Order: sequence, then structure tokens, then C-alpha cells
Amino acid sequence: MTGNLVAACAPARPDHNLVAPVGTRQGRGAPGRRAIRGVILIVTAQCNLRCRYCYQNARTSRRMRWPVLKAAIERAFQATTSEIKLIFIGGEPLLAWPAIRRSIQYIDAHAPAGKHVRYAISTNGLLLSDEIADFLEARDFEVQLSFDGIAAAQDLRKKGT
Repeated sequence: MTGNLVAACAPARPDHNLVAPVGTRQGRGAPGRRAIRGVILIVTAQCNLRCRYCYQNARTSRRMRWPVLKAAIERAFQATTSEIKLIFIGGEPLLAWPAIRRSIQYIDAHAPAGKHVRYAISTNGLLLSDEIADFLEARDFEVQLSFDGIAAAQDLRKKGT
């Protein structure tokens, strides 16, 4: 997705709430407002793998708290566009599945009339259960699975990843 995004992530400190514009530019709509078309939600820094080549190498236990996640959703609702895309990433976002499910349920109950919300998630797929897959399918999630090739190629990077 190109264009105007907002990022929300698990804060470095418990007293920080991070919901900040990323790559936004002045768009059509109300004067002085940014035309946001998407929100990237970094719901956790945790991952269930330990790939040494991964960009997410901090491997901290940080997770986005509900007030931050809700604020990001509310910010998306304020977008001047009729359609908004929420992208759930991490670490491994499915480690924060209860928060993702809660977010979608909140959106189902509170999205403004005329606001269409699309969803995407980037996952390694190891935590996908039938229940989660059914939920994602029912809400027409775009699912990006990350995998890096055959076992022999993976073992060149790090045995067992």
C-alpha cells in the first residue's frame, strides 16, 4: 500500500502512547488534515521464532496496550477517506491474537457509517489455527505469510529456523 499511513506501536516505556503519522502528505479533505488511508499496528515486538537475520531483532516482550490500539483505531475513523486499511504486524502479530480480535470486534461495533475498513496481517503462519483462519477469512483479511524457502536454505542462515 502506498500513500498515507499512520503507525502505532507498542511503546518503549509504559507511560508513552505512540500513534504517529508515517509518510503522510497533505491530501484532499478538510483544510490542514492529512488524508490517511492506512494504519500500521505493531501489536507486539515478540516473535515465536529466533531468526538471527530478522529485522525484528530486539526480541522484547513489548505489546501494544488496549488504550493505544483503541486510539489508533479512533484515529483511523477520523480519516477523511471512506476506506481505511488496518495492517497488523509485529514481531509475530498472532502472539497478540486477543488484542487483534478485540480490535476487530470494536471496529464492528463502532465504525462510523460509510467507513469501510479493510484488514491485512503479516505472519509467519505458525500460530494459525482453524479458528483464527476462519475469523480472518470471514473479515476478508489480506494475509501475508512470511517464509524464506526450503529447510536447507533456512539452515544456511540458522539451523532450525
